[in-house]
Amino acid sequence: MAEKVGSWITVYEWEKIDGKWDIKDGKCALVDGKKVKPNVRYKLKNGEFVEVEE
Repeated sequence: MAEKVGSWITVYEWEKIDGKWDIKDGKCALVDGKKVKPNVRYKLKNGEFVEVEE
């Protein structure tokens, strides 16, 4: 979860290959309050940050 503006988050996208989980992609970003919002949970989908609905 992105904590506050000015902090950084790192998110990984995983895929299962031959019954084993492996990292497909990873990305980090600065929480700027616009593109990446504070106090929001994110996942990586096709290399892009996507908000996780709870």
